[in-house]
Amino acid sequence: MSTPQEKDFLDALTSSREDINHAKHYFLIHFAFYRTLGESRDVQEKLRDHQRYWNFVLNGLTGGLIISLGRVYDSGGKTLTWLLDHAIKNEEIFKRGVDSVYLSSLKAEFLDYRETFYNKALQTLRSKVVAHTVITSKHQVTKVFKDLQEGEVHTLIAFAHKVHEALYNLFHEGKLTKLPLELPQYPTLWFLDEIKPWQNPGLDEWGLCDQVNSFLMSQLRIPA
Repeated sequence: MSTPQEKDFLDALTSSREDINHAKHYFLIHFAFYRTLGESRDVQEKLRDHQRYWNFVLNGLTGGLIISLGRVYDSGGKTLTWLLDHAIKNEEIFKRGVDSVYLSSLKAEFLDYRETFYNKALQTLRSKVVAHTVITSKHQVTKVFKDLQEGEVHTLIAFAHKVHEALYNLFHEGKLTKLPLELPQYPTLWFLDEIKPWQNPGLDEWGLCDQVNSFLMSQLRIPA
């Protein structure tokens, strides 16, 4: 029989996993969209005919990504911050005895990462993605794609996954994840190839990108 503290922790663990997944999927849709535009001038030209519409679509997706990151990193609500605080206050919920030093160190790493990268990631999304029109030139498409790849956004999502994974393993398996957390060198490829246990039934990460690519390429068959 779970205690109220355990139930609250599990509920928040599940909801934060969903928020991280949402952020990852929003990011991958951006990734696939700009990759396709960068590879096909014909698609660029076709979408330019309806540029205002596509700008609203991409800005809406960017807004969804910003909201998802906020639900993971902000201090209000049952975010990762809440999970870490709850873990520190209720150490008895873990199967294996864990001292407060480990949990406090994990929280300190999380807060440092949030302070260092979160606002930068939001600035990247707002100034380098939303602020630019979606379809203008090959150079601008390439620049936005590069900003997404080299910016802090995908790293933030990967780090959130690692924090969540550490808490999950500690609660369910009594396993201490080594600190500091080790991040993948190429977060986007890691999203696509490595995060298998988190996939929703019927949703493959490569499949999601392929759907975006297929839809955009299908626009070439629609008369102007």
